[in-house]
Amino acid sequence: MSAHRSSYSPNNRVTSKKILSPLSIKSMADNSSQYHQRSDCVGGSLEIDRENQDRGCCLAFLLKIENFKQYLAEISCCTWLNNIPLFAFLIGVTIFLVVLIILPFLTASLIIRSYLSTSQNDMHTIEIIRVQSNWPNADLSLQHRSFRSMIPPNITFCKGYGFSCTNLPSLVIGTLQRCDGVEDCPDGSDETGCKLCHTTVNCSSVMTYGIISSRHSICLRGNRLCDGNIDCPDHSDEERYCKKECSEHEVRCGETGICISHEQICDGDMQCKYGEDENSCDGICRAGALWCDEKKKCLPKWQICDGIQNCPDGKDEMDCTCRECSGIGKALCNNTNVCIERSQVCDGNEDCPGGDDEVNCPGSCPHSSEEEFIQCRNGIRYHRKYACSGLLNECEGKCDKCFEEMAFTCKNHKCIKRNLVCDGLDDCGDNSDEANCNCTTMKRWRDTMQCMVQTRGQTTKCIPLSQRCDGYEDCPDGEDERNCEGCINSNAIYCAPSKTCLLSTKRCDGVADCPDDNDEERCSCAECKMHGFPTYMCTNAAKCFRRHEVCNPYTRCPNASEVDKLFCANQARQDTFLTAKKKL
Repeated sequence: MSAHRSSYSPNNRVTSKKILSPLSIKSMADNSSQYHQRSDCVGGSLEIDRENQDRGCCLAFLLKIENFKQYLAEISCCTWLNNIPLFAFLIGVTIFLVVLIILPFLTASLIIRSYLSTSQNDMHTIEIIRVQSNWPNADLSLQHRSFRSMIPPNITFCKGYGFSCTNLPSLVIGTLQRCDGVEDCPDGSDETGCKLCHTTVNCSSVMTYGIISSRHSICLRGNRLCDGNIDCPDHSDEERYCKKECSEHEVRCGETGICISHEQICDGDMQCKYGEDENSCDGICRAGALWCDEKKKCLPKWQICDGIQNCPDGKDEMDCTCRECSGIGKALCNNTNVCIERSQVCDGNEDCPGGDDEVNCPGSCPHSSEEEFIQCRNGIRYHRKYACSGLLNECEGKCDKCFEEMAFTCKNHKCIKRNLVCDGLDDCGDNSDEANCNCTTMKRWRDTMQCMVQTRGQTTKCIPLSQRCDGYEDCPDGEDERNCEGCINSNAIYCAPSKTCLLSTKRCDGVADCPDDNDEERCSCAECKMHGFPTYMCTNAAKCFRRHEVCNPYTRCPNASEVDKLFCANQARQDTFLTAKKKL
C-alpha cells in the first residue's frame, strides 16, 4: 500500500488489480461493448439502447462504490474492508443509511406517542352536573373538567420536591423528613447518604481502620443515645454522650449519666430520658425548632409543615412552602400557605382557613349567603340547627338562641337536648330543666302524657300532649313518637308504614329511618349539607350519603356519573396508601 494517502473522488480510476472482482466487471464491460456493437448493427433499436444504457449506468455506479471502498480501506483502522465482497459492502452501506434516516423519525414518534398518552391521561374529560340550589333542578349547569381540575383550585399537591424511596419510587418522603433519624421508606433509603441531618445528633456512617472516611452521616433521634444499642460505627452514641463527668461545654441530664451540648437543649428532641432538656425553654428554640405557645414546648424541625397540626393553634403548619410541605400525602393551601394532609382535601371538613380545600369538590353543594353557619371551638363550621341543638359541646356559648325543635333553653342560656328535661338530673347547671316536672302538677294544669319507661334519674316523666307526634323523642324509649296518625309539627317527617314521626334533621342524613326510605328521597343540596357531619350529594340523583359511606368500595349513587366513580376510585387509592403507611 502506498505511504501517500490519496483523497477520494468518484471519478478516480482504479486498476483491475485493486478491484475485488475484475473478471466479473471485465465481463460486464465486454458485454456492454457487444451490446453497443449490436445496437449499431441493428440500427439503434430503442429497447436495446435502453438496456445498454442501464447496464452502463450500473457499471459506473459499481465502479464508484469500489473506489469508495478502496478509499476507506486505505485508512489504517479499515484495512479489513479489502476482504469484503463489493456487493456485501454495498448492502451494509445501504442498511446503515436506512437506519441513519429512520432513527430520528422513530425517536420523534416515540416522544410524541409518550406525550399524547400522558396528555390523554391528564386531560381525560368528564362531565360534572352541578346544581346551584335544589336537587334536581331544571336549570343544570354542565361543566367539562379534567381529572386534575377535580382538585380545588387553590390547593397544590407539591410535586418535584422530597425524596423518592429507592425501592419504591412512588413513595415520596418530605424534605424535612429526609435524614430526620426515622426510616420512613420501607428500605430505609431516606436515612442513607445523609450530608445534612435535621437532628442535632449524628455520626459518621463509615469507619475504616479506626479513621473516619465518609462524608455521609447517620442521623439519630435523642432516644437512641445511651440506650445500649450501638448505632454509630465509632460507638459515639454509646460512649461520647454516656460518661460520669461532663465537660464545661456540656450539660448533664439529671442522674442518667447522659451529657449533651448546649446546642441540643430546646431543639424539640428529648435527649434526656425525662425531658429535662426540653423544659423551661421560655419561647427560645434551637436547631430550627418552633415554639408552641399552648404546649409551652419546642417542636422539632421534622414536625414543621408535615401536614399534621401538633400545635393546637396550627402554628406549625403555617407559612409553609412547597419544599417544606412536600412528600406524598400532603397538600398546600395556596392562599394561606397552610400545609394539610392530602386526605383532608374534599373530605367535607374545612381544614384550610377559608375552606379552600372544600371548594368545587365532587359531591359538595355550593354555599349560599342566606344560610347560617356557626364556627365552634373546634374550628368546624356547623349549620345553626346542629350548633344550637345541644348535641355539640364544642358549640356551647356560641348560640344566642337554641333550636327549639331539638333543644331546651336554660335560664343561663345554655342549650341542652330536649329529652334531658325532667329526667331527674340537673343538666342546665341552674336546675331550670328540672322545674315544674312533677306529673301531678303537670296533669292539673295541662294535657299531658306519662312516659312508661323511667328516666336516667329513675323518675317518672310526663310531657305535654303538644310534644306527642312532633318528631322529637321526649320519652326515654321514644314512645311519644309511635302510633301516630300524622305529625303535628309541619317540619317533621311522617313514616306511614310504621306510623312514626321523625325530626326534620333526619331527612337526607344518609340513613334510611323510614321502612320505605321516604326520608332519603328527593333530597336537595340545602337538606344534604345542613348536617353536623360531611355528606356527599350524588351527581345524577336527588340522593345524599354520609361521605365516608358513599363508596363500598364502588359508588352507591344511583345512575352514577364519572365524577361519582372517580371519587370512589380516588378514595380507594387513598385508603391503600394509608394502609401501606401504617404498615411502615
